[in-house]
Amino acid sequence: MILKEIQNFDLNQIANSGQCFRWKRTRENAYLVIHKDKVVTISQLGGGAFRLDCSEEDFTNTWKQYFDLSEDYGKIIKSIDPRDEYLMAAGQTAQGIRILRQDPWETIASFIISQRNNIPRIKGTIERLCQVYGQGIPYNGSLVYTFPTPEAIANAPKEELEALGAYYRAEYLIEAARNHQGRTDAGAAADREEAYKTLTGFLGIGPKVANCICLFGLHFTEAFPRDTWISRIEENHYHGHFPVHKYPGTAGIMQQYMFYYERMQQGKI
Repeated sequence: MILKEIQNFDLNQIANSGQCFRWKRTRENAYLVIHKDKVVTISQLGGGAFRLDCSEEDFTNTWKQYFDLSEDYGKIIKSIDPRDEYLMAAGQTAQGIRILRQDPWETIASFIISQRNNIPRIKGTIERLCQVYGQGIPYNGSLVYTFPTPEAIANAPKEELEALGAYYRAEYLIEAARNHQGRTDAGAAADREEAYKTLTGFLGIGPKVANCICLFGLHFTEAFPRDTWISRIEENHYHGHFPVHKYPGTAGIMQQYMFYYERMQQGKI
């Protein structure tokens, strides 16, 4: 199916925004995306048009929400304080980023794996975990794999998880999976503070990872993860502290604009 006149939606920017680890580039401006037990290849055609190899029913029931296409990101960009030259430039440059509505458990596990790690290793570890503990889905003549369930990880031998690339994080993954089994996930929390408190109670989840999960897995878009890139931006442009209070409900989106923009400026994208 073809989507037309979609604004503020750029696949390459989202793929390089640090919020997702399982998008696979299949050709220029096209990605294979797996969400729960659904698979789609989405292509950016230009001029606000996109092609998805799915039915209208699957788009309406799964992909429209996953890509957060009901949200008006143009309005969010217009809310940027025009006196903030750095954020204005970041918002204009990274205006195609949307906050995906990813599976909470996959996000918890993925950001545990991301700790003190680089992108290629994170992606490799996640892919191996999916191949060993996920379920195969036939797609275009081959198999793609779902993300392992909490039950699968909770029952996995720690040594196997370590060997697949989780290393010391294997213990954290197993603990998080056991906490997640048979209970409503942290996304059932009434607000970000409650979710944050729940997440930081998990072994191996600190403030940065908890805020990443709140933003990218639970869609609390007021969450503002701080890594070395954001801390450097705050020191260089905001006297050590970004004015989160100016952007209630959207501070996390501003974080994504700045994170992408700064990495692009430094030649990392």
